[in-house]
Amino acid sequence: MTNTKLGTDAVTNAKLADNAVQTAQIATDAITTAKIANDAITADLVAANAITTTKIANDAISTAKISANAITANEIN
Repeated sequence: MTNTKLGTDAVTNAKLADNAVQTAQIATDAITTAKIANDAITADLVAANAITTTKIANDAISTAKISANAITANEIN
């Protein structure tokens, strides 16, 4: 079987076995922000220490986004 023998849209999600597509099979830059559904990435899916201060845009964290009592006097330098 070659790519040229497959019809357009011949392979669908329903035809793929669970875990059939691994990271190694995904082309670089194939997954873009536009292709990720809203709320698809949750806190449980983010690796520990994956989000660092250098990755947070200026003014991205506002007072409204900080939980009550999340920052205490001990955490302020």
